[in-house]
Amino acid sequence: AESQRLSFEKLREQGADLPAEAVYTYWIDEKKRPVRIRFEVLGTKTSMDFTDWGVKTDIKAPPASELTDPPSILTQGARG
Repeated sequence: AESQRLSFEKLREQGADLPAEAVYTYWIDEKKRPVRIRFEVLGTKTSMDFTDWGVKTDIKAPPASELTDPPSILTQGARG
């Protein structure tokens, strides 16, 4: 939570128009692992589901050609 707050502060310093706070709703399983997180920021609702705990995966970073800048909504009103 502290790192999220600091990230929001850095975005605000760069001119992002973010709310003072964001409320997250968590669903936790019997082993105290998150299974769903929901939140809304600037009218955009987001839901993340976490499944297959303990299943081995092979995750690789995408190539640079598939990366993008943050959405413009995060930088609206940025100082030039």
